[in-house]
Amino acid sequence: MNLAFVLDEFQVGLVFILYMKTDRLEDIASTLPYAFFSKNCNSGDAQLSSGSEAELRNLRESIQHLLRWGWKYNKNLEEQAAQLHMLSGWAQMVEVSVSRRLSSVDNRLEILLDVLDASLSASASPDCSLKMAIILSQVALTCMAKLRDERFLSPGGLNGDSVTCLDVIMVKQLSNSACHSILFKLVMAILRHESSEALRRRQYALLLSYFQYCRHMLDPDVPAAVLHFLLQEEQKGEDDLDLQKIDKEQAELARTNFSILKKEAQAILDVVTKDAIQGSEAGKAVSLFILDAFISIDQERFFLNQLQSRGFLRSCLTDISNVSYKDGWPSLDSLQRVYVFEAKLALLLRISYNYGKPGSQVLFSMGTLEHLAACKMVGLQLKGAFRRNGKDLDADFDKQRLVICPVLRLVSSLTSLVDSSEFLEVNSLFV
Repeated sequence: MNLAFVLDEFQVGLVFILYMKTDRLEDIASTLPYAFFSKNCNSGDAQLSSGSEAELRNLRESIQHLLRWGWKYNKNLEEQAAQLHMLSGWAQMVEVSVSRRLSSVDNRLEILLDVLDASLSASASPDCSLKMAIILSQVALTCMAKLRDERFLSPGGLNGDSVTCLDVIMVKQLSNSACHSILFKLVMAILRHESSEALRRRQYALLLSYFQYCRHMLDPDVPAAVLHFLLQEEQKGEDDLDLQKIDKEQAELARTNFSILKKEAQAILDVVTKDAIQGSEAGKAVSLFILDAFISIDQERFFLNQLQSRGFLRSCLTDISNVSYKDGWPSLDSLQRVYVFEAKLALLLRISYNYGKPGSQVLFSMGTLEHLAACKMVGLQLKGAFRRNGKDLDADFDKQRLVICPVLRLVSSLTSLVDSSEFLEVNSLFV
């Protein structure tokens, strides 16, 4: 008896049995246990030909073991498919409920937090498949967006016509500890082993929404005396509002957010900068927005030093001066590259604004003005309708808003913060 023939016939029979039982044809041959082959293929035809009872019993046990393994393998696939189907239905119900039916619930803040926390915890688990993680991240994004809207767009569910400044300031929001838990779990979800750009784009959008939620309700540039004057009439008969306490809690939230990111900075910057360089155009743009958000909460120039040491800033400047349009203009792909161009300018402007003169000096020393002068985007004539696959597309492109204004803002920021003696020698480039 030929052992290879026995194994081939057995594989065919096993596939047929599983197909008839589950109506699903699985490629069992590609996933057979190595132990089965190593145990039986080395025995040789001579031993099988003896027909001893012990050898036949061993072969029968091996076949039964493989049958049990194949059944469990296929059963696991069935369970995963059922879980994915159930999770998809649950996610749709949650998103509809959060978007339309949660406004009338009194404890909606706690409900949103529970769903958000559970979704992030599950998506960060190593047992969570990639498809499930995408669905869970979408649910978490919906909950975070609703929390943000609850705080800024419709504080406490109040009518926009009757809401007062005091109502806006005193609106109920998540505690600092809850916010820190969300950020930590979100970072762990971004750093999960099995990932994809589609998943990370949802996670990046969730992270941006989180940073928006954590923003101070009060403009720090408005003097406290002005705020007290505006709130005098609204506080009649009520305890005085402690603005210093609010500022202190907000500062503590920002410091802890920065500490959490700093602790995982190396790993998360590896992921984000890679997406900003090698990802799709949409992936590049949202990754640059994430770096912009990191810098906005950095008071130690930590992220600036990290991006500079990695060569990322120089790469951005090189891309700005070497913008190309291989597929011609106008096209939707070209428009997406314009948005990436705008995101890079916004990142450089954030560095100049957040770090002040030290940040501007870093950019100036890297030849930012020269790269902007060499940029072909500024003088590009953008005319005609956008086309994709031979069809005209409606696309509102404002060259002045997306290209000219960001360039001028960056130039203005650099020239206002850097000593005039340092940039007068290159200002002729823009004349």
